[in-house]
Amino acid sequence: QALLGFWAYVVTPKGAEKLLHLASRMRRRDKRSFQPVDLFVAHRLNKLEVFTFEPTPELAHEFKERPDQHHVLSTMRQVGIVTLSNKTKSLNVPEEDAEAAEMQRLLDKTVKYGNSQKFEKSWKAAWQALRKMRRYSCWSAATMLQNTG
Repeated sequence: QALLGFWAYVVTPKGAEKLLHLASRMRRRDKRSFQPVDLFVAHRLNKLEVFTFEPTPELAHEFKERPDQHHVLSTMRQVGIVTLSNKTKSLNVPEEDAEAAEMQRLLDKTVKYGNSQKFEKSWKAAWQALRKMRRYSCWSAATMLQNTG
């Protein structure tokens, strides 16, 4: 059974190698996965050695006093030994850089072609964006995926 809701991982070099191997095997079968990393990992837990940790008393107190409302729903309990730095911006917003501008340009193109019933051109524009994405946030990529079809 997958443990959903995990979004921060500490991965050993051996674990990273295993994840890359699992992704490579999936691609060899001519499948391309456009799922968030947490779901990719969660659906393959039976093939990995995974450990979850209860937070230290100090971290548990921090979680209680300053819950991460962006990632943890009120019905969940925040666990683990990894936390976001208070000084770190959320990565769920793309950086305002050349890649973000290019993704926006291609999204606009994808939507324009889709709305004009030019589905093949829409797909090609979306595919071009998906192949170019490197550091674009998964939150923002969702819009492109929704318009990909």
